[in-house]
Amino acid sequence: MATLLDSHDARKSAATATGRGPENSTGWSRLLGLAACRGARFRFGSTAGEAAARCVLLRVKRGRRTLRHVIAVVPEQRTLDLIAVARLYGGTSAGFVTPEATDALTGGTDRQVPPHSADPGLEVVLDQSLRDAPEIGFNDVRPSVAVTFATEDYAAIAAPRVAVITATA
Repeated sequence: MATLLDSHDARKSAATATGRGPENSTGWSRLLGLAACRGARFRFGSTAGEAAARCVLLRVKRGRRTLRHVIAVVPEQRTLDLIAVARLYGGTSAGFVTPEATDALTGGTDRQVPPHSADPGLEVVLDQSLRDAPEIGFNDVRPSVAVTFATEDYAAIAAPRVAVITATA
């Protein structure tokens, strides 16, 4: 496996990897920009195995009232436990949001959910199994681009809440 890049090498590729220019500071552009500025260890390339993660935007409800929206970061191979997410936030249920709501909440237009939010009302929750791994990778930056972070560096930037939010086998 290739080693993680230092921020000098990674910074050159960060803007083109997201397919966005400096005028768009949402989603992946913001995360990669922060990673490069803070000297985070990350690299571009495919991610596989235990380190591969996916991001899901959820709505947590109590009865009919929406309490909050949450970005859940879970291993690609595991099943998201919606009940665990609802309980974590004091709700009675959790569910997926519409593609239109995804764009509105993340500030994007491509319906992708980045593993980071600058909006304090949109919290990121990271599954405990990923927090314990040395690296965490995301394959959905763009169809042909993936990025892998040193987990401690990703956690320092995204400041996720850490909990068990996947079903156990």
